[in-house]
Amino acid sequence: MADEQGDGGESADEMNQFEDGTHPQQQPAQFHQHSDDEIAALMMQLAIAEACHVPHIYYDTQSSLYQAAQARRATYEPPPLY
Repeated sequence: MADEQGDGGESADEMNQFEDGTHPQQQPAQFHQHSDDEIAALMMQLAIAEACHVPHIYYDTQSSLYQAAQARRATYEPPPLY
């Protein structure tokens, strides 16, 4: 009977963890990495829009692709002009 209480207590603790939002065996969220081609394509579209003085461009600024392109743009060094 003591064994049954021990097992019951453990399962109750597990249920409480799930109710509290703690999932000990859950995999962490997958970080989606975009390919260099996707990032380069978006960077090119943004550069063309900027060069053509397009007043409004509509991109999801919260998307991981847009943020990756902006981060790459901040560290990007264009080739020197000869």
